[in-house]
Amino acid sequence: MPHINYFEPYERKPPNHEDHLTRAYLIVLRYSPSALLLFYDQVYNSLKRKDSKSIEELKYPTVSTLNLNNVLFGNQVKKIENFLCDNVVSILTTDEDLNPKKEIEESGRGFTYDGVIGFKESGVTFVIENKPRSKDVWLEQLNLNLKGMEVELSKVPAIIEWKEIIKGLMSLISSPALSGAEKLIIKDFLDYIDRHFGFLNPFETLELCKNNRETLYRRVRNILEDLVIEDYKNRIQEHTEWRAWTLILDFDEIKLIGLDFNSFGEGEEWEINLSINYGNIMSKASNFYKDSEYYLNLIKDLPKLEEEGWICRPEFHLSFARKHLVWYTTPNNQIVHFLEYWHQNSDEIRTIQRDEVEPFLSNLEKENLIVITEAEKNELDRLFYQTNRTFLYVCPSFSLTYPFSSKLAIQMDSKNELIPELSKLIKRGLSILNREIDFLVNFE
Repeated sequence: MPHINYFEPYERKPPNHEDHLTRAYLIVLRYSPSALLLFYDQVYNSLKRKDSKSIEELKYPTVSTLNLNNVLFGNQVKKIENFLCDNVVSILTTDEDLNPKKEIEESGRGFTYDGVIGFKESGVTFVIENKPRSKDVWLEQLNLNLKGMEVELSKVPAIIEWKEIIKGLMSLISSPALSGAEKLIIKDFLDYIDRHFGFLNPFETLELCKNNRETLYRRVRNILEDLVIEDYKNRIQEHTEWRAWTLILDFDEIKLIGLDFNSFGEGEEWEINLSINYGNIMSKASNFYKDSEYYLNLIKDLPKLEEEGWICRPEFHLSFARKHLVWYTTPNNQIVHFLEYWHQNSDEIRTIQRDEVEPFLSNLEKENLIVITEAEKNELDRLFYQTNRTFLYVCPSFSLTYPFSSKLAIQMDSKNELIPELSKLIKRGLSILNREIDFLVNFE
């Protein structure tokens, strides 16, 4: 029991050790009834496919009749007696569906069982052997030492693929019926899988995601992780407001780059966008526009960038603390004017007080730098004037975005071309800084 209390971790094993994975999954099953029912159903269906007659004879409860009162969980169990019920199933969780030829039998060997779950009120015990890589499976490990107790041992094991477990958990967190606490612990577990057991994921390529929005979104994260060297992987953060994964940089002129996932309904159409946002926060914007070299490089490069497929646009916005509040569009024919204005007036990239906001914005509108519609007025009123906020940050950011349609992204990812291409594009988008880019994996 101690090892599946979240606050009692292993101390001497690395995070990618299979025992950590077993323990983490047992914690999810212990604290999420929905995840436990899902796992039970997967085991039940695995047995039914392999030996439907035994399932009927032994009267295993279905998922709808399973009683979740008095369920015991154990990790690294040596003494199995307290968990045993009338019916016992040996379970293997691994990375592919195996088909053992030999039946499960009792063994006199001493065992330490990776995981044990006893459904005491329903009379079923699960004994789990976890081998993330099937090449490490020794099928004799599925045999059980039942200490001579009179129980019914299933002659066939339940083989559960990790990708099916993960897909099921992803479906759960997409359900509005799932509680906040359950959703959070499942999401944390999936993040742990991403970081330490990514090879188990069912989305090795975008094509394998089968247009499932949740798996596509997680694949985008994996793509970004594969782009950067090890020291930068912990700088990847989720930007929930943008539905994007971002990489935090050390540059004075740019805070982050991002891979955005844009979904258009539930069909086959979606986009992945590489976004490079210069001056996304006030301090970065000030540094960017004050430097004549960067500003001139960008103006000189704009026609070529657009020819190459980049979308180049100003993204002026007002922010408070770390939250972007109101965004304004700039007329398409004023892009160069936008850059020139902020270079010449970089001292105006500053904090503006409440009584300055309206005249400040009016001046920008007169300069034809921004368009103010009723929508922006209403947003400003709701997010600023109707609050206790007394000031705002001026952020004249400039965005370079390179879009990949779903068709193109799937095609390139299947050929292992997408990640190297993104690496080239990141270097291209940052080239105006004339700086060495040392955080990307070398694909050349």
